[in-house]
Amino acid sequence: DKQDDVHTRLKELYYELGHKDNKPTPEHLSMYRNWTVNCSLDHEVILLACKQCVRNQRNTFEYLDSLLNQWLKNGLTTVQDINDFLSKSKTMDNEIRAVLQRAGESRSINLSDRKLYQKWTESWNMSFEVILLAAEYSVMAKEKISYINKILSDWHNKGINTVSEGKADHERHKMAKELMEQQPDKGLKKKLDFNKFPQHNYTEEDLEN
Repeated sequence: DKQDDVHTRLKELYYELGHKDNKPTPEHLSMYRNWTVNCSLDHEVILLACKQCVRNQRNTFEYLDSLLNQWLKNGLTTVQDINDFLSKSKTMDNEIRAVLQRAGESRSINLSDRKLYQKWTESWNMSFEVILLAAEYSVMAKEKISYINKILSDWHNKGINTVSEGKADHERHKMAKELMEQQPDKGLKKKLDFNKFPQHNYTEEDLEN
């Protein structure tokens, strides 16, 4: 009966993954026992992982196994924990997408983007609004995400973490740059105007003495 119960549950997983006609294999039975017995995961958690596999368009048992192991590694063992985590991840992805759009970049979000965003928000305590401001100032940059990181790093080092402080710092940078551009070049490239120097008229007598 217990074996039949495991088979029934495995068929449920197959159905969620889109493999309706699959029959339980010894390998999959072994995986399922590992998840439920050794890792103490509820069947509902495994079903939730199946749904996530389908969302990620990777509906294999191998991916299911790697996803469950990743959740376990992060201490996610209940449906509530996982739903909270997925909700937070979705919010973060939406915010990253908005940041990229503000910077004028349209592409898929990758793991590197997520790691940087976590650094900005968790390690540096930057708000979404401040990050959007940095993105706005990065529109002309070639490597936009790197330039955003550079701005936020500078602000973090200066203790800047509000929109008003960020705007003020940007204005100071702009003014300093304009002043530099207005100043004449004092280097070797400067063309000397000899007419500005005092002119002396020497007589032949002066030169001979």
